[in-house]
Amino acid sequence: MENKGNGVMGVFFTWSIGVTLLGTMLYPYLQEEGFSELEMLGLATFGFGAFLLPLILIALYGKVHNSFSIFAGMTVMAASLFLLSASRGLFPVLVYFLLSGAATVLFWYPLNVLWFRKKSLENAFRGAIYYAIPVFIGVAIPAAAGFITGGWGFMALFAAAAFVMIVGVAFSRSLGPGKVLPGKLSQAVSAVSGFRTLFFLEGFAWFSVTVVVLIITLEYFSLPADFGSFISVTAFLAVVLSFLFARLSDKYRKRREFVVLFSGGLGIALMLSSFAGTVEWWFWGMVGISFFKTLFFPFPLAVLVDKGGNLAHAMLGRELFLSAGRFAAGIVSIGIYLALGSLNSVLLVLGAIVFAYSLVFEFFKKERVCVQ
Repeated sequence: MENKGNGVMGVFFTWSIGVTLLGTMLYPYLQEEGFSELEMLGLATFGFGAFLLPLILIALYGKVHNSFSIFAGMTVMAASLFLLSASRGLFPVLVYFLLSGAATVLFWYPLNVLWFRKKSLENAFRGAIYYAIPVFIGVAIPAAAGFITGGWGFMALFAAAAFVMIVGVAFSRSLGPGKVLPGKLSQAVSAVSGFRTLFFLEGFAWFSVTVVVLIITLEYFSLPADFGSFISVTAFLAVVLSFLFARLSDKYRKRREFVVLFSGGLGIALMLSSFAGTVEWWFWGMVGISFFKTLFFPFPLAVLVDKGGNLAHAMLGRELFLSAGRFAAGIVSIGIYLALGSLNSVLLVLGAIVFAYSLVFEFFKKERVCVQ
């Protein structure tokens, strides 16, 4: 049991480090390769569309082996990173987005079940740890990614990320034989009744902070070291505060107020940041976005875990609607960019949609999901 726990933590840490190394410098790399802002939005949307493929296959097949799925996800991700480090051009980039999208689902769906398999009165705090680990890594790793890229280039960074992922593959072998998780489509959809719209809208928040915000940051920093350091500095504040507010939620059991406050705050931060015209204002906008995203993202998951029921079905349903939301956000972003020609306009509209999450939750969903 202890080895299995170490394995879960090991794959969590190595995946987070490898993905953060790559994710920090992916869009600077695409910019160097000559891809336009619109093309980067299109590639990200293609990648999130790839999330849906394994989800649909799992749901149609009706089951997945958790340990093997984590192993396969990390192996596929490592392969995609090695490919990206080995050659340049459109083809390896497309293959990376396709493979990494599928790998992400194969990894996170069973890991979510393993992480939250024990019922606890402190699910928000467990959720905070779940999100704070990548955020904590995100304080140091982006600066390190910028340093590696500045000294040895993008190919060396991608190879380093692939190596870290291979270490994670070794950790995945210590998870033991594992077990088969049920994954039928109808049961997965039913398990997230009341949450579907919320997870779909949460997908817009994920696309905003992992794609649009990073591409806009490229407008202010041309050097990888500067870009990475900026991401690290603005991420710092979120780490401690996520634990503080999650602990308050567990103590006072006021999920509703926290979900409304933090989702609404994230939407407002995204909208206000869209008006930034200088690096100073963009800095404070990023601090606000980092603050609210770190506090908001643990709570929808905590509410779902609090609800109880079949955890495997619930996590599969969550991934389905969350991934659909990310893909839809990409389509909306491309449409807005084509119409208005500005990433700031894209961020403004996506921020308004994220803010709508708080309204939908407060006026339509809080009774259905039984949250107080």
